[in-house]
Amino acid sequence: MTIGQDAAGNIRGYIGTSIPGASTVSLAPLFDRSRRLAEIEAQRSSLLGRIDAQPAHPWGKART
Repeated sequence: MTIGQDAAGNIRGYIGTSIPGASTVSLAPLFDRSRRLAEIEAQRSSLLGRIDAQPAHPWGKART
């Protein structure tokens, strides 16, 4: 397994298959998915903050 960073700071890597004559397998899809999940989590946190900032609806209060 070889993992490193390119000039732009992006993580790149590949793994070998141990099969004679077979090429290596790129890990780019795995790293792309990881970056996308991090972006989605950041967006989720931002949206959750906006939802929490909304005042409660009057009908949402419990009647006593």
